[in-house]
Parts: sequence; structure tokens; C-alpha cells
Amino acid sequence: MRSYHPYPNAPWAKTDAGIFVLDKDYYAKSGGILLPSDHYLQKVQPPFQK
Repeated sequence: MRSYHPYPNAPWAKTDAGIFVLDKDYYAKSGGILLPSDHYLQKVQPPFQK
């Protein structure tokens, strides 16, 4: 599932001894929650069009 994340290789996306270390970069990027994910966008069908 990490590959679905917009920032899969960010240091804050991994744990250190079971703890996520959240730094200024994490907060500047809102943890990626506000960015679209290509994986999930492919799951959503466009609305029906005539």
C-alpha cells in the first residue's frame, strides 16, 4: 500500500522503532493526504455521459 501514497519514500512515511517521525516536511505536505493518488483515481469511474 505504500506505493499508493503520493510520497512513498519520504522519511516520515516509514517507521523508526515503530514510531513515525514527523518533521516540518511532513506538515508542509500535509502528509500527502491532500494530493490525488493515481492508484485510487484509477478505481473511480467517470460519471456516465450520453
